[in-house]
Amino acid sequence: MAVVISEFNEFIKRYGKAFFAHYEHIYSMMDREEFYDYEETKAINPLFSKTVAYRYQKELRLVFAEVEPDRFALGKHADEAMRLVQSLARVKLQIGDIREIVYAIPIEDFLKLKLEDRPLHFPMRESGQELSDFDQIVEFTRE
Repeated sequence: MAVVISEFNEFIKRYGKAFFAHYEHIYSMMDREEFYDYEETKAINPLFSKTVAYRYQKELRLVFAEVEPDRFALGKHADEAMRLVQSLARVKLQIGDIREIVYAIPIEDFLKLKLEDRPLHFPMRESGQELSDFDQIVEFTRE
């Protein structure tokens, strides 16, 4: 089965709320996957890159890192410095009942783009509109 998120901005809001309820400090990043050929490139971003063999997936990744104040930092911005908390522990977030913002379809239908006849609300803004939560996270990620 494939899960289709029909109300993506609502999903992002719940995702963020769950993270901030669980962690005091986090960095969150989100962007589309970039695909590369092992034979042609050496410069990749391991968080957002995949080999061209997976190009059909058209994946969007959400990545987060827990951070904490770095009490050993030196220099002009030492009081604002953060360091990564390195942990491989699993994280289970409670984002509530999402049945009203997602639906499941057979993976075969998804790959053929046979989606249910219901609107998909993507978070990208129209020209002149305020940045959506999605746009803000992607903008931060690309910096």
